[in-house]
Formats: sequence, structure tokens, C-alpha cells
Amino acid sequence: MRYEPLTTRTPEFLGPENAAPFLPRSKILSDLVIGILDNGAWPKSPSYHDKGLWPIPRGWKGKCEKSESKSPRDDDSHGTHTSSTAAGSAVWGANFLCYAYRTARGIAYTARVATYKILWKGGSFSSDILAAIDKAIDDGVHILSLSLGPPSGSSPDYFEDTITIPAFAATERGILVSATAGNAGPCEASVSNVAPWFITVGAGIIDRDFPAYVTLGNGKRFKGVSGFYICKPLTDKLVPVVYGSSKNATYGVFCLLDQGEKIKAYLRSVANPTATIIQKGMKLGVQPSPKVAAFSSRGPNGVTPQLLKPDVIAPGVNILAAWTGALAPTELAEDKRRVNFNIISGTSMACPHVSGLAALIKSVHPKWSPAAIRSALMTTAYSTYKNGETIQDAVTASPATPFDFGAGHVYPVAALHPGLIYDASVEDCIWFLSASNYTKKQIKTVTKRNFDCD
Repeated sequence: MRYEPLTTRTPEFLGPENAAPFLPRSKILSDLVIGILDNGAWPKSPSYHDKGLWPIPRGWKGKCEKSESKSPRDDDSHGTHTSSTAAGSAVWGANFLCYAYRTARGIAYTARVATYKILWKGGSFSSDILAAIDKAIDDGVHILSLSLGPPSGSSPDYFEDTITIPAFAATERGILVSATAGNAGPCEASVSNVAPWFITVGAGIIDRDFPAYVTLGNGKRFKGVSGFYICKPLTDKLVPVVYGSSKNATYGVFCLLDQGEKIKAYLRSVANPTATIIQKGMKLGVQPSPKVAAFSSRGPNGVTPQLLKPDVIAPGVNILAAWTGALAPTELAEDKRRVNFNIISGTSMACPHVSGLAALIKSVHPKWSPAAIRSALMTTAYSTYKNGETIQDAVTASPATPFDFGAGHVYPVAALHPGLIYDASVEDCIWFLSASNYTKKQIKTVTKRNFDCD
């Protein structure tokens, strides 16, 4: 099966800086390694500086592999963005073309990153994933972050899934596996990576926005996202509208779902459609927030409906993080610009937030199992705003459901000391498969163990 990537306000929005008194100022966090299965990393990024870090952990057995034809260097940026989100070093003045200008840092910014290149231009294949997870286990990672999943937005059965099976092996060895829920929302039952040993992460919208407004020739106005356009802004004067990928198209604004359809309806209704775009820059403190992102895949779980997925949501919209020097921010060949940081969205961006949070929790509770860490994140997640109303679905602006946000939006400060956790052993996972009517052969395929279902 072919797998695909699912694509700096967030530390402040999440509040981990408020957790500083709970975190040890020793080398415990610096000794933790987050394994990123993605398309590599851009080592020249300022997010990978090692100032203030302790020596390489003694238990680390990995090494840098060099090859001219199959380099781990990231020329696509997805892996650079996700790994720097999880544990990128603090960089003052980080920005994307002057947007979101402030200090950027990963969630567990003194932890280590081990990157395993499994995503290539043609996608990622089963052999890549199996080999990478086996190597990550052998190297001694503590957290695995998987911002990838099947392109269909659904999951195959557990005994047939190339991600689920090695993820069980990682969990068996005490490695928490954080994985994306997928970008097939808002369709029902579209969630990916649904086995109980994953912490499956959907995407939320934080309280930062980059709004732009389209005013049509018929007087109607629609809110969208500016696409971070930084050239000379348009005025209130209406100009001709070009629809599609015409070379004459200079300005652009992205509008979601029904708004886009209304704009296209106007373009079809007149011979010479006109419009203008008004940009409003960056806004902070936008409320209500968070919201469940429109693209975030939803439950119920297509393999085991009784098991709630996704588990949680985390920031995944307009996330500023490191970017490769080998690719333009637009990812277009004709764009010759290069940036150190870029702003993109996806459950791929939400997943490493949770991977970093898991590392923070493990630094405080080094003996906790993956299930205990997952429990801490879930039992302390919130599903309502301060006024008591349920977190909204960005598509409908109506209350979302646990099929959309799982246990809720992650809340790091509470997760460090949850007060109560639910633990689960590997044997519990095996009993889960047995209770789900899996055959002895199917259970062995997943767990590599002989188990008598009787």
C-alpha cells in the first residue's frame, strides 16, 4: 500500500510555558528522542541548532546514514516542518514573509529528533515504513511521530495495515506512537490510524487568523484566507476576475466550501465578473477557539466502531515551522524564493504537537507506559469553552461531537499532572483483538505472539 503525508502561536496557545515549574531543568528531556517518520530534515534550518543541549544521550544507538542517491536531506519540507514542530530549537524572530513574527520553538524544544526518511516523491511504501520503525526501535527512540496515512482517509483492518503492525511492536517496547487522523474531513468515518495503541490526532484551529475578504461585483462579501500575499495590496476598486489556473491570475484568496461555490456561481452568472480582495493582516485572540478544522478526519472508527477515534485534537491550521532550503514556500518550480519558515495546515501539523507533548510528559514521568501518557492527554483534554459551550465544528459553526474531537483539545499543563490515569498493558491490546473476534492467525500477524483466544 502507498501512504501519503497528511500536511508560532501554538506553544503559547497550548500553554506549555505555564508548565515550566513542573518540568525538570535537568537533562531528562534532552535525553528523550522523538523519531519522525517523514521525508527527512533540512539540517541547515535554524530550528536545528544545538545551543544549550546536553551531550547525545548515552542510550542512543542510531547513526547518520550517508548516501548520494538516497539522502535523508529533506527537499520537500514536510519532514522539516513536522520535526521542528515537535522539538525544534527556539529561534528568535522566526516568521514567514513577516507573518507570525516572534520566537518559534518546538513543543519539546530541548528533546532530540531522529528523522527516518520514508516519504519520497512517489509516496511511501510498506517496506519503507516497516524498515524505519524497526530501525527506530533498535536505535532507542522514546516517541514515534507518524504524520502519514492511507490516501483514502480510512484504515485497513489491523492485521492488514503496514503502520498498525509495527506500531504495536513499538508500543510493546514502551514507545508511544502518535499518528495523524487524516485530512478527509468532514466526511464521517474517514479517520485513519485507529488501532488502540495509537494516539490518533485530529486538527484544531487556534486563535490566530490571517483574514482576507473578497468583495464581488454584485456587492456580496466573503471571508477567506489571504494566502499570505505580500505584494502591493488591491484597493476598493473592482478588477476583473480570472477563474482557474490562468497565467493572468495575480491575486488569490481561498474560500471554504459553500463560500467558494457561491463565488463560482457569481462568476458563471455574468459576462465580465469583477471583484477585489481586502487583506487584514494577522489577528490574535480570535474567538471562539479552538475549532475542529474542516479537513480533519472524523469518526466513527471504521474498523472498531466501539473504540472512539480520533483520540484528541491539537493545533493543525496555519502552523509556522521550519522549511527546507530546497523548495519555495509555494512549492512551485517557478517560485525562486527561499524561506526558513512556512505556514501550512493539516493533521500532519497537529500530530507532532502531541508527539512533543508526550515527550514533555515522559520527562516528568519517565516510567509511564505509552497507554498512561495517552490517558493523561485524553483525560485532561477539554471539549468546551470557558463559557461552557461545546467546541465548534468550523464547517457548520455548530457544536462538534466526540467523533470530531475525540476526548477534546489537548491541555498540556493539566496533562503533566492529571491526577488519574488509565493504564493498559500489551496483553490488554491482545485481549482487545481477541474480543474483536480476530482469529489466532490474525492476532499473531499483529502481535507476533501465539495466543489462545479461548
